[in-house]
Amino acid sequence: MMAPAMLNEACQDPNRIVSQFEETGQDHDTVMQAVRNMHDFDRTEISLRKGQLSCWAMAPTALMKERLLETPAEAAKLYLNDNLFYRRLHPSIGHMYDSVMGMARVVSGIPKTATGAFTLGGTESNILAVLGAREWAKQKGKDPSGLNIVMSNTAHLSIDKAAHYFGLEIRRVPVGEKFAARAEDFRKRVDSNTAIIIGSAPDYCYGQYDPIEDLSELALEHNTWLHVDGAIGAAYARTMRDLGESIPASAFDLDGVTSVSVDLHKHVYAPIGAGILFCREQEFTDLHTFSEGTWPVGLMVSTGMNGSPPASSLAGAYAVMRRLGLEGYRAQTAQIIHNRTKLVGLIEALDETRIFGNPIGTVVTFGWNDIDASLVAAAMEERDWKINQVSDPAGIHCTLDAFDNDPLLEAFAAAMAECADAIRAGYRPKTVKGATYG
Repeated sequence: MMAPAMLNEACQDPNRIVSQFEETGQDHDTVMQAVRNMHDFDRTEISLRKGQLSCWAMAPTALMKERLLETPAEAAKLYLNDNLFYRRLHPSIGHMYDSVMGMARVVSGIPKTATGAFTLGGTESNILAVLGAREWAKQKGKDPSGLNIVMSNTAHLSIDKAAHYFGLEIRRVPVGEKFAARAEDFRKRVDSNTAIIIGSAPDYCYGQYDPIEDLSELALEHNTWLHVDGAIGAAYARTMRDLGESIPASAFDLDGVTSVSVDLHKHVYAPIGAGILFCREQEFTDLHTFSEGTWPVGLMVSTGMNGSPPASSLAGAYAVMRRLGLEGYRAQTAQIIHNRTKLVGLIEALDETRIFGNPIGTVVTFGWNDIDASLVAAAMEERDWKINQVSDPAGIHCTLDAFDNDPLLEAFAAAMAECADAIRAGYRPKTVKGATYG
């Protein structure tokens, strides 16, 4: 048995794993100190002292982000052991549910007529959309064993997961030199057995928007479900337009759109595990809803996959949206636009770089004409920068946030320039890794 002192020592060093379950539990202060040590190690030893991140909030401003997140964290803590099914027991959960749906409609520009289902995030939202589309296709007399999904090859892999679960064929649309799929290539793959067309707004890979307006017309022609994966972009689409940005139409303002996913735990800053699947009408939400009344315990109605959806993430979403308000989200979005413009300018000023596609949201990807980006990424990792990559072609992937700042972006670009010059001079990092999600 590991002694308490050894347990505490192991928890103080996150590189050591507690592999044996202790016979005697520890007191609250000891356990929480161990958790705080690990938490602080991630955010100071790694993020602040050793390097930065090229994905999500970069390190020096992570503390600013945590101050904003104090409000949703405290709210989530109050509902840590509550389930979204507990609405009869705790009416406040129902109040927060309806409030979050309403606030999310406003910040995302979703009409009041759309119906919503709270999810754990984009993956569950996308899976539910595919489930609803399959059921709708079956209602129209289509053979469920021959149904297909048409989507860009940059669509989120949760769609592949849904296809695996439900037995649907995937037909992929390639992206061209501009890193965006073309409407005519979608059209070539849609047929009478297409259950659902997927459009990304934008995609996570390169930050490009699929031609949603054209896909809307295509879906209407074939009477087919069109799902827009707005996990990244739906939350800031309205505020970016408010600030003069040219964001393509990608929601229910297009008649052919059936459903839209919105992640609240990205640029809405809710705790992880918070998203919404909006459907144009209640009949489409009903298609992904499970309802059964023969169970001895009684009727169960569930709009999602999870039997124990946490009320904590709902409470956190409610709290952060109340704290920021629409004005606060506009301010956050304005900072994101500034950061994106700043980073693109810095990258374009480097030797032999090229931006992949046209970054109009929060994702910026880029590479080099004369050297392998994976070598530059490896050299950056040796300097303790944490780098996300893309492949085909090899490149660097950045997701910008409102918490980034000019000094950090300038340091990032300067380090990139130094590493690129070292690669040109013949330096080769000891460990070179390709693109890996996460």
